[in-house]
Amino acid sequence: MKGSGALREHPDGVSGTGRAYTGFWKSGTCPWLPDPRDFVDETWDASERGRVADYLDGGRVVAAYRGWSTCRICDKMNGNQDLGDGDIVWPSSFGHYARKHAVRPPAALVERALRRGRVPPARRA
Repeated sequence: MKGSGALREHPDGVSGTGRAYTGFWKSGTCPWLPDPRDFVDETWDASERGRVADYLDGGRVVAAYRGWSTCRICDKMNGNQDLGDGDIVWPSSFGHYARKHAVRPPAALVERALRRGRVPPARRA
């Protein structure tokens, strides 16, 4: 596995939000992004992987798009939203990558998911 896959800005150039971005993968339109195959960890405990995938699937919607993302590993139609937990943003397909392909998120996100168990509700002003 290479690096962490964490980004300082959204692949579409959104920055200055104070959030971290992860799980955005290389494609024909974004060839500079990481390849998810570089983050596959076949030794990752299945139970832990499921808990992390559930956390990723349960993120709050941050943005929605008109087109669909396709899995870079199996070509499954995946999703059209960005999800997050208030600090970290990921595509709605990240749970699929973790669950089906053992693509491990950065350690800080794994630790957060295991510690919290679920994404906390949005804070109200």
